[in-house]
Order: sequence, then C-alpha cells, then structure tokens
Amino acid sequence: MKSFPVVLLFCLISFHCNAQIEEYLNFYTATENEGTVLLSWQIQAGNTCNGIQIARSTDNMQYTQIGEIFGICGSIDKPESYSFTDANPIPNATNFYRLQFGGGGVTAVAQIDIYQFNSSGFLLYPNPVYTEGIIRFNNKESALFILRIYDMQGKEIYTSQTQGNYFNLSNQHFQAGPYKFSLTSEGISRPIVGTFIFADF
Repeated sequence: MKSFPVVLLFCLISFHCNAQIEEYLNFYTATENEGTVLLSWQIQAGNTCNGIQIARSTDNMQYTQIGEIFGICGSIDKPESYSFTDANPIPNATNFYRLQFGGGGVTAVAQIDIYQFNSSGFLLYPNPVYTEGIIRFNNKESALFILRIYDMQGKEIYTSQTQGNYFNLSNQHFQAGPYKFSLTSEGISRPIVGTFIFADF
C-alpha cells in the first residue's frame, strides 16, 4: 500500500480518459478515522497515469483541490493501491471527494459525514430547537442506545432507543421550555448527558 498524507492526481498513459474511470479502479472508499478521512483506492493492473488530484466539496458542486500525487501511478503488471488522508475535513457536514486522473478522467464521488462532538460526546443542533432537531453521537459498533428526556424537575417524560448514531427531536412531543437528556448504553461507562431548549413560536 502506497500512502501519501497530503497529495493529488493526473491521467496520462493508458487510462482512456473519456471512459468511466471506475472501470479502471478495483475500489474507491472513504472512511472516518479519529476525526480524519482516509481515502483508499486501487488501480487495476494494466492501467497507469501521471499523477492524481484529490478534491473535496461540501455541496458536491464546488470542489477544492486538497492534495496531489505526482509522477507515474499504476502498473502494467499488477494492481496498485493508494491512500490519502484528509487531516482537516469540514466538521458537521457531508464531505464529498473525487479523484482526477490527468486532464480527463474523474471518478465518481465518495462521500462521508463528519461530526465534531463536544466534550460530553454529542452534537445537538439546532439549539434552541424550533420544530425539529437531532442529537448525534458516536456508535460505530451499532450498540443499543437509549435516550431519556426529563423536565427540569427531573421527571422522565420521553424515551426512545436506537442502534444508529442519532435521535430525532420533534416539538410534537414537548412544550416550549428547557429539558435535560441522557444517552445510555452497555458500551459506555457513564451516560452522555446534556440540555436543550424547545423554543416557543
């Protein structure tokens, strides 16, 4: 595996730049790793290029180059694997990535959601909540999480559970005012706790 921490791409020798680049890649993936994004791809045997450009977007329309791999890439004889680490993805947004091989071939988009949790381990937005909100948290193992919401006197007024990594909040369940919540799971040593406000119109 050839790894390039901050680099990009261009198409040249035996890529057919007007064809679908995916025909020449065995895989192309984006994964989150401790707040960074790891892009991984493999060029099929028999295809080479002269550099690769990596670009990022948060709207899948306007892309900014964030790295470059210079020189000849790929191999006539065997598949060649590459990786690129985006050390500074845009937090609390969907990050879109594409690879450009030379002046012609562009891959399909790989995308990943990046969330920046606070010191308590969650992200809640918007806050105050007007009609709908969302509580996000880390749950890579798909453990069962239970959400409990309390009024300010400590009375439990709502509960829900998920094996995902978020809970939706809706003002259909609440009157205007402040609330406390806790997230519990067998996989965490202590509850994740926080507060939010349902705003009045």
